[in-house]
Amino acid sequence: MSPIETAERVHRVCSHVMSRVDVASMRNMASEDVPGWLRPRLVAGLNEIYPDATDAVGSILTDRALDQILGLGALEPLLRDLSISQILIEGPHDVKVIRGAGEPQDSPLVFHDEIQLRRIFDRICNAIHKPLKAGRVQATMGDGSKLHAWLDDGDVKAHIIRDA
Repeated sequence: MSPIETAERVHRVCSHVMSRVDVASMRNMASEDVPGWLRPRLVAGLNEIYPDATDAVGSILTDRALDQILGLGALEPLLRDLSISQILIEGPHDVKVIRGAGEPQDSPLVFHDEIQLRRIFDRICNAIHKPLKAGRVQATMGDGSKLHAWLDDGDVKAHIIRDA
C-alpha cells in the first residue's frame, strides 16, 4: 500500500469512527483514558470498512488513526523515529526526511490533503500560541526540535530540525 493510499484509508477510518462516537463524552475523559477508549472503536470501524485487512495492516491503520485524531497525524511516527534529523514538508504528499547528515528521502508517511496538513500545523501553532496565519512561525517543540513553518500561497510548508 502506497503512502497516499495509507493516508486515504486512515482518513476514511477516522471520518467513519468520529461520525459515530460521542465526542462530548470523549472530551470529558481524562486525556490518558482516551486512547484506550478510542482504540477498540477504531478497530471495529476499520473492520467494517476494510474487513479483509490483515492484522498487520489493521494495526498500522489503527495506530495512524489514533495519531491523526489525538496527535500530530503523519508527523507522530516521524517524530518518534530518532534516526530522523530533519523533516521537510513542501505539501501534503511531498514529505521528505533526512537521517543524520544524509540526503533527503521521500517519507513513507504523507498527509491526506492540504486541509489535514493545515489542521495539524494549526494544532501545533495554537499549542505554542503562535498562529500560523500570522506568517512565519519559528519555535521549539516539546522534544527540543526546531520548527520553522510558513504559508506559501496559503499552503503549509515546514521544516523540523532535531538537535544533534
